[in-house]
This record gives sequence, structure tokens and C-alpha cells, in this order.
Amino acid sequence: DLPLFPARRSSDLFMLNGPGTLNVSGPGSKFGSSYGGASAIGAGARVTVQNGGALFGGSSITLSGITGGSELYVNGGSVTVGAALNGNLVVNTSGSGSAIVTVTNGGSISTESTTGGLRFGGSGGWAVVNLDGGTLTTARVYENNAAVLSTNNFNGGILQAVSGTSQGATFMAGLDRANVRNGGAH
Repeated sequence: DLPLFPARRSSDLFMLNGPGTLNVSGPGSKFGSSYGGASAIGAGARVTVQNGGALFGGSSITLSGITGGSELYVNGGSVTVGAALNGNLVVNTSGSGSAIVTVTNGGSISTESTTGGLRFGGSGGWAVVNLDGGTLTTARVYENNAAVLSTNNFNGGILQAVSGTSQGATFMAGLDRANVRNGGAH
């Protein structure tokens, strides 16, 4: 359903544009590569990583806020962003739309870099991370452009620092909102 476009540069892993959904599910189901390269989830695309599924983003995974927005939904599966080039999960890099990341049902997202992390940023729009019963392991959570409305919702999930991070003093910085819902923050 979802068009998979060739990488724009030889260092890119994948670029997904919508509308449509890519489902990664079941034991042993994998998509992407753990070797360098950038990955993009583009306009109108939704990537769902179910129980047993794994998504690998190389040096970064970028969610676009361009028309229609984009979504990464981790429902019991795992997402790994490698340590190369500061290893960022970038939410809403451009546009006035939305980019949403949800981690639930024991799912996990790990950014392996000790200097990168979960980055809210771009040229406008809004970016949301919902931690609803999963685990997010990262060096830091930060906003790099005030033009983006950034929100981190905690509802039973776990946010933890990656081992060896050098970002402890600024682990969470610049967010517009951090909401603690009924499930709490851990």
C-alpha cells in the first residue's frame, strides 16, 4: 500500500511517502538496516511496528510534518536508531502539519547515540510523542526550533537515559509541553 521510494542519497536507507501504512509485525519481521544511513517517514505515511516486529533506522529516522503529517506507532515492537551521526529520532522536520510518535503495549524505541536523541524540530507545525506503556531510551529529549509546538505525553511509559550519555544536565530541554496523564511518568 505504501510507496517505498529509492533513497535520495547513497547513504539513505529508506524513504516512505503516503498516504498508506507500512506494518512490521510478527516474530522475526524486520525493516530497515542497523548500518548507518538516514531514514524518512514522509507526508501522509504511517509506520506501525507490532509485537515481534523491528524497525531499524541507521543513523536517524525523520518524521515529516508536511501535508498530512506522518506517524510512527510502536505497539509491542521495537525501533532502533543507530549511534552514527548523533543518532536522532527527529519528529516534524518541516511543514505545518503534524508528526506523531506513540509507544504502547510494551513497545520500545532506542536511540543508541550518547549525544543525539529524540529531537523536536522543524519549520512549524506540531510534534507529539505519546509514551503510553512502552519504553523510550535516549540520550536526551530536546527541541531545536521554537517554531514547532512540541508535546511529550506520559501515560504509563518509561523514559530513560541511554547508558553513557553526556547530556545529563540537559536531558529534557526546550519542550513546549510535558503532560503527565493518568498512567503516570516512570
